[in-house]
Amino acid sequence: MTTTAFQTETQKQEGAKPRGLVQIDLDVSGTLYISDQPITIGANTYRALIRDWGDILTGEKETGNLEITLLNYNDATYGRFSNYDNTDRLTNAAVRVYKWFDGLTEADIEPLFKGVIDDFSYTLNEFRLSINDGTQQEHKPLSPKKLSFYDYPNAKQEHIGKPYPIIYGEPGEGLNSQKINKGHNSIPALLINKTQKKYLVAGHVTHEINNVVWIPLTNGEYAYLEGCSSNTGIAGNGYGKDGYGTKYGSSFADDFSTLILPEKLYCGYFISAIAVGNWFINTAQNPNNVCDRDIYTAALLNTSYPLLNVMVVGIDKPGTLKKIKIATSAAHTGCRTRWAGPKAKLYEACSSGATSIKIDSGAGMDASGYIDINGDRISYTSLTEDSSGAFWTVGGIPASGADSVSSSHSTNDPVVMVGDWLTLSTAEVDITSQRDWSNFDFYKFEVVIEWQSGADYTPSYVGFRIEYELSDYPDLYTATKGHNLNYRRNAIEQIKHIYINYLDRVSEDIGNSFLTAISVLENLNWKTDFAIIEEKFSKDIIDELIKECKGRFWFDGDNKPQIKIFQFNEVPGRAIFYDTEIVDPDRNGFHISNTAIDEVYNEIYLKFSKDYAKDSFMEEYYITPTAAYPADAARVNEALISKNRYKTTNRLNVECPYIKDKATALKLLQYYFDYYKKQKNLFEFNVTLKHFDIQIGEIIYVFHPLNVNKKSMEVIKIIKDENLIKIKAMEYASDVQKFGHGYGKDDYGIKYGGIFTST
Repeated sequence: MTTTAFQTETQKQEGAKPRGLVQIDLDVSGTLYISDQPITIGANTYRALIRDWGDILTGEKETGNLEITLLNYNDATYGRFSNYDNTDRLTNAAVRVYKWFDGLTEADIEPLFKGVIDDFSYTLNEFRLSINDGTQQEHKPLSPKKLSFYDYPNAKQEHIGKPYPIIYGEPGEGLNSQKINKGHNSIPALLINKTQKKYLVAGHVTHEINNVVWIPLTNGEYAYLEGCSSNTGIAGNGYGKDGYGTKYGSSFADDFSTLILPEKLYCGYFISAIAVGNWFINTAQNPNNVCDRDIYTAALLNTSYPLLNVMVVGIDKPGTLKKIKIATSAAHTGCRTRWAGPKAKLYEACSSGATSIKIDSGAGMDASGYIDINGDRISYTSLTEDSSGAFWTVGGIPASGADSVSSSHSTNDPVVMVGDWLTLSTAEVDITSQRDWSNFDFYKFEVVIEWQSGADYTPSYVGFRIEYELSDYPDLYTATKGHNLNYRRNAIEQIKHIYINYLDRVSEDIGNSFLTAISVLENLNWKTDFAIIEEKFSKDIIDELIKECKGRFWFDGDNKPQIKIFQFNEVPGRAIFYDTEIVDPDRNGFHISNTAIDEVYNEIYLKFSKDYAKDSFMEEYYITPTAAYPADAARVNEALISKNRYKTTNRLNVECPYIKDKATALKLLQYYFDYYKKQKNLFEFNVTLKHFDIQIGEIIYVFHPLNVNKKSMEVIKIIKDENLIKIKAMEYASDVQKFGHGYGKDDYGIKYGGIFTST
């Protein structure tokens, strides 16, 4: 933190030259104090050994490095500096670099760089130190815990060797009230105890585990299993051999989260279906979606189109079939439903009042129940196959009254076994309660919805749920709320948690900019949700989170991570004046160039909502010169303008495995388009130490004759040498931002620290 006294010195147009100070911590000799002149600050005396200072780079996501050349003469008191190569371990020794002005106190030394020695060389005259910021050594693979037979001898063979999942945010989908959600984004769980049906969900305490789990099927669908019991934090790290996480009654300090399956494994899932008939209003568009998420408003049932027949096809069988249920978005007392199947034909004609009939086949039908002949529902009590095998006899039919043969029927008329009629309801209706499932042929099964009276029936969806009893240990995926953070779905809060809990930083070693960045993302309602289910380098995870939240990331002079969230239309917070603060003695030091044409993107495709079971993305948004999804006519037009202006179409593909929230994905898509749709000016110039505290991501305004369009700039790189600050900046915002004269006396808006206003 820059002190007031240090900042005062930097603001002086003419003042004492700042001194560079170096402190090196050695394991044997202790801390060495080095400068370019002999000086005593507080209780420490600095030896005059610095021959050449290197440049200190600060850039977004770039690793800082510093090269310092020391004198290596044979000092009468200390000997040569190279002697430390014999007495101490120089490699990885901690190094701190500061700036300081004469006359200030020890408390006013300003941190400039912090790192470790990674290389050195020397001659009789010089000793060269190569120092990096040490962040590479800090990072490591996550997750370090892996499932083993020693810990869990009753685990599933295929899960041995897999890492314990680490979960952030809220990945996965729970069931909604209609139970039509899918399992996309859900996290794979590890079976650690077959006897208990216990699964490891996360290698840490979670905020919440959904008690409904998902089972991926080979046809691309997801079955779901309800009634699980979860524990979001169990003491014990699993070193015991009993599979319960403890050994010999002792408990361990680590915590993790588990889930136990119910006694009976009944899973269900919504099936795809083909609708047949002419009930569609707009022809048979997308019929495969009838029993999935949406039926459009095409399922209009009325006098003209009274029937909706749905045949179930292509079913994955994860176990023993138990029930089929139906639910709809709108109940209708004039509509009813029942199951139908298997089908047959009349072997010979029958007359009204017949007590038995002959059909060509009774395969798959129950021994008693109901059949339908051209809309005539008939009950029966016996079904026998003729010894010749040519026909089957359906007997026990009432001679009159309900469920009798009420009209004559011809040979080859269709015969189908059916269930009882049930009224359609928004609640689940079991339409298979009377069926003998031991004879069931699923591929001959239909569901019939029939309009009888009243208003037209137009549901937004009709859902069919199949229920199975599982016979084996399934692969499970869970919808889980991860680490119990204040802001669970906040990318910066997640980065902070990784640094403190997995990279061993204390909270005091996290930059104060994190608090502001967390607040900005909360105000933007920006959400990230993800899981680490394989060994992955922590730096890669942090970089991905930074990318997916528009972050600008760097390390400050104390080697603390700092971050800023990019936003358009930010008012510049710093003014720089060319006549007093820009160092340009030969008038060639203020340099303007442009980003390359191939860095202009007028087609942006953003994939998000990762499905961990399929290892693919489920959603894609885009903006192109011809179309956008979701629709965005204004940006489509801007993309076309960009294409025509630059005579090229450049496509940028962005994959966001940590975003499942659609609103966040849309905002990120718009950011990428707005940021890259046109060329931008690049500015490079040197300033005095007055701007010593300038930071990456800062929005500045430079008053300079070459900035004729009065553009504000975003700082993207800073190099600090002995007496200068070298800045690289990029044109900021999607539109030119102009400034009025304010209180200044010149054409650039302000002068001598005056205040400027935007117009």
